[in-house]
Amino acid sequence: MAVDPVIRIACMTTAAFALWVAPVAAAGVSRDDARRAAVRASAQTCEAVHWCAGYGVVSARRCRRARDQTVSCAMWFLTARDDRCRGLVSVKRARGGRLDVGMAVPMNCAGATPPKL
Repeated sequence: MAVDPVIRIACMTTAAFALWVAPVAAAGVSRDDARRAAVRASAQTCEAVHWCAGYGVVSARRCRRARDQTVSCAMWFLTARDDRCRGLVSVKRARGGRLDVGMAVPMNCAGATPPKL
């Protein structure tokens, strides 16, 4: 049975990467821009996997900036059993002003039973 490449990429442990053009900012990525990118990536991934019943991303002020100017925002997917499957979306400004977005989530959130927040 072949697995759709979009689903395979969305569920990889290390990351699913997406690039799109964004205006160039002098100081890298703002927390607001990082959160918007995280919401977009989470929504696209949730649509691509059958077990996802919803998603959420922390507020922009809770996103964290690393020394290399990468901004990371915690996120979660909701399963049909109302379990939360936690992950992280990292956003960095690449050359040419593009946003480099990486998502790290468990391979299969459908089988996980993480603790409730």
